[in-house]
Amino acid sequence: MWIESLRTKNFRNLNDEEVRFNQGLNWLIGPNGQGKTNCLEAIYFVMTTKSFRTSRNADLFRDRRDTSAIQSTLVKNKARFRFSVELQPGKVGRFLGDKPCKPIDFFETAVVMAFTARDKILVEGSPSDRRQLLDRMIASIDPNYIGLIARYRQILNQCRKLLLQRNDLTTYRGFKRAAIPIALKIVEKRQAFLEAIRVDTLEIHQSLFAEEEPLFFRYRLHNCPSREQYAQRMLDVCAEELLHGRGVMGPHLDDMDIRFINHKAKHFASSGQVRSIALSLKLAVRNRYHEQTGFYPPLLLDDIDAELDSDRLFRLLNYLDTRGQTLISTSKYGTIQGRLHDHVYMVQGGCISPERISE
Repeated sequence: MWIESLRTKNFRNLNDEEVRFNQGLNWLIGPNGQGKTNCLEAIYFVMTTKSFRTSRNADLFRDRRDTSAIQSTLVKNKARFRFSVELQPGKVGRFLGDKPCKPIDFFETAVVMAFTARDKILVEGSPSDRRQLLDRMIASIDPNYIGLIARYRQILNQCRKLLLQRNDLTTYRGFKRAAIPIALKIVEKRQAFLEAIRVDTLEIHQSLFAEEEPLFFRYRLHNCPSREQYAQRMLDVCAEELLHGRGVMGPHLDDMDIRFINHKAKHFASSGQVRSIALSLKLAVRNRYHEQTGFYPPLLLDDIDAELDSDRLFRLLNYLDTRGQTLISTSKYGTIQGRLHDHVYMVQGGCISPERISE
């Protein structure tokens, strides 16, 4: 499964042209600010209708007076799928082939995974940041999880309105009872997912990044001692929540506890170690997808050599060589020296052009 082509129109600084990629490792090389990250963002957006840099689609337009569009062809088991997104102010149109579709149709057809500097919030960010990234990782494996989260948010919004209105306890409990089965399902899926990628994450962290110190992570319930008590606890806190006008437990408040050398990684790990931890988790998720489908999702790595020394980068590239397609951006031409079998694209002023590697 790999991205064969990308065509953009009015997307950031990229030229309105088609770029054709190859299987294996593809390098986007050029000075900063030329469009390398924009290219990766365009691929991610056309496959997910989400940006890994901004929540404002208005930021994606080069010229806000014109429509922006992205089209990508993906090859999967020798079949070709065309993903298209059309952007207008306040509106997103999604197409699979020539047919309008929903985001879940994209997820059910194929998945693309990205790792950028922002993914360090998996370790350094807030509980909300970690929950959001965790949910995205689960959705890449289980597209139906998106609907589960959406249903929980609908009930949660109703509960928040009741809290603001200081409604009666009986009515509030009724909404919480409706939320409990969905909340429990989310907790179960999050815990099972982290357990499923645990061994692979630890092995990748140790073998690729030479981290001999122990890495530990687990799902942490907020204001509840165990999952077995979760349902009853959600009802028990209803009176307290009405009194204070805010929720005190639920999947929207849970967290992921990540520890390195028996300390919170957020406070103890170096910047390079934080990147190694987050990347190990992402690579383990990619392996999990491969185990379930037989395909490695295309992987986008933005400025990956910024905080990895040459030895760790060498091990990472060798690891990726036999695991599907990877597109990597870098401003350091020396990074690709000796990698004659890789594919290289020079990026200059929004123009992306293939180049041969000379020995």
